[in-house]
Amino acid sequence: MKKILLFATFILLFANCFAQQKAVRRASSYSIEIKKFQKKYVATHDVVSAKNKKYFKFYSPSSKYNVLATFTKIIDTTIIAIKTSGKKIPEKYFIRYGKLTFTIDSTEYQLTLFQSKDLLNNTEYKDYLFLPFSDKTNGHATYGTGRYIDLITTAIEEGKCTLDFNKAYNPYCAYSNDYNCPIPPKENRLAVAISAGEMNFAKSITH
Repeated sequence: MKKILLFATFILLFANCFAQQKAVRRASSYSIEIKKFQKKYVATHDVVSAKNKKYFKFYSPSSKYNVLATFTKIIDTTIIAIKTSGKKIPEKYFIRYGKLTFTIDSTEYQLTLFQSKDLLNNTEYKDYLFLPFSDKTNGHATYGTGRYIDLITTAIEEGKCTLDFNKAYNPYCAYSNDYNCPIPPKENRLAVAISAGEMNFAKSITH
C-alpha cells in the first residue's frame, strides 16, 4: 500500500511539474510573439522618423491583459460623431458595431467596438473594427487622451473575441499635432490601469 501511495504521489508531482513547465513555455512563447509585434510596429510606423524610433516604449508583455471577451452585436446603425483632437476635423463618424465584455482581476468591464463610416464601403477595410479606450494610466505612463486596438470582424467567433491590450497603440497625435485623432468616448473609459501595450512616446511631439 505504501508503495502504491508513493507511486501515486510521484505521478502527481510529475504531472504538476510538467504542467508548470508547459505554462512557462507558453508564457515565454507569448512574450516572444508580442515583442515581435512591437518590433514590427516600430519598424513600419510611418509618422516617426528612423532617428526617433528609439523613443518608442512598451510595457513588458503580460498574458493578464490578453483576455477572452464576450461579444454582443449592436443592431442600431445610427451614425454617431466622435470628437477628435484636431480643429480642422473636430469630429469623425462611426457606427457602434458591438460590445465586448471581459474580466480583469475578477472585475467585469465593457468596451464598445466601432466601425468607421468612411471605411464601410471600402473593400480593403470594410471588416476593420476600431476600439478606442482610455484607462487609469493615461496622462502619466501612457498617452493622455487614450489608446487604440485594431480588430477585424472575422476575429469574432461564436460570440467570443480575443482582446489583447498588449497590442494597444498610441494615436498619431502622440507624435505630431498635425493629425485629427478620435478621442475615446465616455463609454470606453475604463476605471482600471491597463499596464500593457504602448507607453508614452519618450520625446516631445512635433508641430
